[in-house]
Amino acid sequence: MIRSALTRRRAGKTGHYPHWQAVEKGARKLQTTGMIDQPWSRTEKELARELFDEARERERQAILREIHSILNAGKSLDVVWDVHDYLTKKRREMDEKYDFRYSQMILIFARLIREGWLEEDELSGLRPEKLEAIRHLLSL
Repeated sequence: MIRSALTRRRAGKTGHYPHWQAVEKGARKLQTTGMIDQPWSRTEKELARELFDEARERERQAILREIHSILNAGKSLDVVWDVHDYLTKKRREMDEKYDFRYSQMILIFARLIREGWLEEDELSGLRPEKLEAIRHLLSL
């Protein structure tokens, strides 16, 4: 499950995410120690969904601001194709990144924090083991 997601990313079929070799090694270590496949309580599931949706909305708003910027800077109708190319790239990135599965949530949260769409303190409702796993991935 983790390996297949990382393999797809390394094969270039998804968006850019820095430090994949270190993250893959760290994810494998976390998986073998059981830190990734931890059960999620009902409260944690609700928090995970809320944070996931909030991060996605923040990124959508940033995309919208960028589209407005591209359109306002354009001097010709070619700007339409610039927007098209930008949206195509972002759609691929968003589809790959926002894959809501609890088995991937620790990796996703680490990525969202690293990219600036979430803050670590927003995850305070998660169990310490999950926070530790996320911090471990962020340290790589």
